[in-house]
Amino acid sequence: MALSNESIETLHRRGIELDRDSHGPVITLSTKGVTWLLNHKDASGIPGPLELSQDVLQATAYTAPEAYRTLVVRQIPMPVKEHWEYLSFCFYLECTPPRQINLFHTLYQRGGFDGRIEVTPGLFKSFGPVDDQAIAVLFSAVEQAALAAGEVVRVAVDT
Repeated sequence: MALSNESIETLHRRGIELDRDSHGPVITLSTKGVTWLLNHKDASGIPGPLELSQDVLQATAYTAPEAYRTLVVRQIPMPVKEHWEYLSFCFYLECTPPRQINLFHTLYQRGGFDGRIEVTPGLFKSFGPVDDQAIAVLFSAVEQAALAAGEVVRVAVDT
């Protein structure tokens, strides 16, 4: 099932960009896009991680949860060598039980985080790629600065 132009436009407004390169589908999510995906998953009651199939993207374009929850993101740097650090990222919707929090670590040169996280299979508990998809989460410059300063970033959906 191909997505309609209306669905693609709605996903774009919700922070979910769809493209294609020589390797296959490319999905780029802003933190607002992650917020919409997690709210869709929560509202639909789907167990396990969402595979970002055409059906899931179509449903996300039309999801209208009764109660939207705010996405919370935290970055915790853990120095490991002179110029290297692990960045631990925590993503969750407010009021999420601890077992459902998306927590992962990645190694960067100190100060080298460019605001882009490549989503590989199993990285997030809540969603991941299907088949040959490439998925990335992008943080804005303001969000990157806030995370680097140790602040919590909160992202609400705009309805």
